Amino acid sequence: MEEKIKFFVEKIKEIFGQRLKSCILYGSFVKGNYVKGMSDINLIVIVDNLNAADLEKISRNLSRFAYRNLIKPFFFSESFFLSSSDVFPVEWQDIKENHIVIAGDDLISGINIKSENLRIEIERKIKQLFLDFQHATIFEKDRFSIVKETVKNLRFLIPLIERQTGKKINMPENLEKLIKAGRMRKGEIQNTVDILIQFFLDIIQFIDHDFTKEKNEKIS
Repeated sequence: MEEKIKFFVEKIKEIFGQRLKSCILYGSFVKGNYVKGMSDINLIVIVDNLNAADLEKISRNLSRFAYRNLIKPFFFSESFFLSSSDVFPVEWQDIKENHIVIAGDDLISGINIKSENLRIEIERKIKQLFLDFQHATIFEKDRFSIVKETVKNLRFLIPLIERQTGKKINMPENLEKLIKAGRMRKGEIQNTVDILIQFFLDIIQFIDHDFTKEKNEKIS
């Protein structure tokens, strides 16, 4: 583990002492696709009785260090953390499957994430991503960056859809090739946007059919 993570966690221990219940590392650093100097280092810090004085200490002692080193901590009380799986089911599922406990107890592994909460959140995220993609395509000029960021988000969401439905979803092969090439010529831009629009429509139809079917089967 990088020294900067150890340093940050030691400072957190000094600030909270026995009130520190857990410190959990998640995200790209755990998944193996961390890029030094570019990727965030994601931490969940769970403490007893978080208050304004605590936030002031963290700000005074760690904010600059965290900013310089791309360390992104989120602070929770234990009850707040444990009761949030219905609000952040996609994120909690991902953290549950990919995390390292670097201090305190493992409070994520035992969390029960309900299938119905996952279904609703996955559907909301994929439809919101489609709306954001359309908006960015209209109002922003760097189309390659728009496509690249959209594909990155799709790569995160597609495995969740596959797990929920039990069916395989393949990204368009020519879309993957364009992303790997690192640039798009003018003639490729409109074609790529068309490919993404159709891919979104196919996924949304797939979600609406399979998720609705699953929901109706549970009700009946």
